[in-house]
Formats: sequence, C-alpha cells, structure tokens
Amino acid sequence: MARCLDSLLKQTINEIEIICVNDGSPDHTIDILKGYQEKYSDKVRVIDKCNEGVWKARLEGVTEAKGKYVGFIDADDYVKPNYAEIMLNTAINYDADITICGFERMDMETGIVFSREMCKKENAFSPKNNPAKLISINGAVWNKIFKADLIKSMKTIANPPTIWEDIVFQLLLYPKVKKVAYTGECLICYMVHQNSAINTVKLEQIEEIYCALTEVRDIYAENATDMLSLFDTIAFLHLGISLNFRLSCDKTLDLKSIFQKNNAILNQKFPLWKKSKYLRFSYMVKNGFANWKLWIMKLIYQMHGLRLFLSVYRFMINKLKIDIKW
Repeated sequence: MARCLDSLLKQTINEIEIICVNDGSPDHTIDILKGYQEKYSDKVRVIDKCNEGVWKARLEGVTEAKGKYVGFIDADDYVKPNYAEIMLNTAINYDADITICGFERMDMETGIVFSREMCKKENAFSPKNNPAKLISINGAVWNKIFKADLIKSMKTIANPPTIWEDIVFQLLLYPKVKKVAYTGECLICYMVHQNSAINTVKLEQIEEIYCALTEVRDIYAENATDMLSLFDTIAFLHLGISLNFRLSCDKTLDLKSIFQKNNAILNQKFPLWKKSKYLRFSYMVKNGFANWKLWIMKLIYQMHGLRLFLSVYRFMINKLKIDIKW
C-alpha cells in the first residue's frame, strides 16, 4: 500500500487528489492512511467506513472526488511517475469518456514481469460508430480513467457481485460513452498473486454473477435497446469463455453440470448472442477481422468442443506460458 501511495505522490503533475477508502480493514491500514493524510494534507484524503465491499467503496470515493476525471488503483499495485499526466492529456485531447493505458503484470513475490499488455497505440473510437470495439476492452477498471460525471450519472444495480465488479461497472457505463481513447503507454504495474480473485471463483459467487448481469441487461432493455445484441455478445465472452475457464481450473468441480447450467443461463437470459452480428463471419471480415478470436470461440462452443479447448488453453498458459487475450 505504501508503494502505491508513494507512486501517486510522485506524479509529474500536481493537479491530482488521492482519495483513500478504507473499507473496514481489520489491520493497521487506517493508521497508515491517516499518517499519509497528516503528512500530505493538500493531496491525500481518507474515507474510513465499515466493510461493504469494493463496489460501494468505489462509489463513495467517486462521490467525494472533485476532479473532472477519476481513476481507480488497487492498493497492491503502483503507477509510473507520468501516469496521471499522460492519462489526463490523452483524455483531454480526445475528450474521452474512458481513457485506457497499458500495464505490466508482475509477480508480487519476485517482481518478474509476466507480460506487457495494451501498450500499442490504438485509434480513439466512438462506440456509436464502432460498438464492436467495446467488446475488446479489457474488463479491469484499474488501467482506465473515467469522466467523473459519467460515473456519477451511472445507473446502479441492487445486487452488485463480490467478484467481477469491474466488468459489471463498465457495462453500466457503456450506454453513455461517446469516446474511448488509448495512451499506448505502459503506465501501471499490476501485481499478480495466487489468491487473486481473478484466479478463483467460488460456486456461490456464480449466482451473483448471473444476477448482476441480468440486472444490467434489464437496464439496457429499458434505456439502450440498440445495444442489447452487443451486451449479449459480451455476456458470451464472460460467461461462455472466461467464467468457464476459471471454473475449469478447479479439478474438484463437476464441470459437465456447471457448463450445462452456464449454457442454459446464457441461452435463456442473454439469447441474442447466438445471432449477434458481431460474431458473424461477414461482420468480422468487413471490420478488418475484428473479434476473430471470439468468432472462433463461438464455433468451438457450438460444436461442444469447449472442454477440450479449455484443457489445451490451460496447458498453453501453465506449461508454455502463452496466454490468449480475448
């Protein structure tokens, strides 16, 4: 945590505020945060609250934010000295609602860099003109900054999940996003550890994911009907591929029955994925082979080859150290 705060305090621009939300930590976190607040009272503000989860902690931080743009950095991670300057300049230059930067995945214990991702400069885009580009945006919020007004006007849900909060959060924002921009710079060091929530999914949490995505889809059905097909395509990506992959890593589970239930939920609650234009060969070719990996996954999925594919995929990651970025 100290490394994270120190990296934010050493930014190349001064026009930032650092809002630290202590979500009921049982250790001495609050004492450390108050120490920083006393020392850097012009930049650091601390919110001490009872434990209600990441979702409410983030929203409370946004409510207190005074700036035009808001970013979220996890306490384990840290940023490069020019993080805020590059992100802010990019957001202003493109008048972007969401600005995305690259990052390094690093082993928390050894500091070894596993990969550098999203460090290639891409053109800014408007979801209205090219909605399929939203599918390729990674689900994390920590490598992005957002217009504060966008978040403050965001419709929320009654039952946010305890995992995949980032994915649900971004889906709630998409209907009002007018411009997305990329820095093309590697600005964040993301720490990876074995007990990370992204590597583990408990069975009871699956129901939370179903419920949250269904709630968000209801909001789309009421306020963004033209984006329902896009939403169901993204649901296929996360439920049909990502969730099944995470679950397949647990050899104690009855994967056959879980996959069957996942498929039933996908078809029942998010039915437009099957006929989504974003997963058609013609659309892929017309748009420069956009989402071609997801198109291939649709074929594998419909041919009932998912379990075999996931076995090969795990081998590639664990033994060959090759990971496919969807």
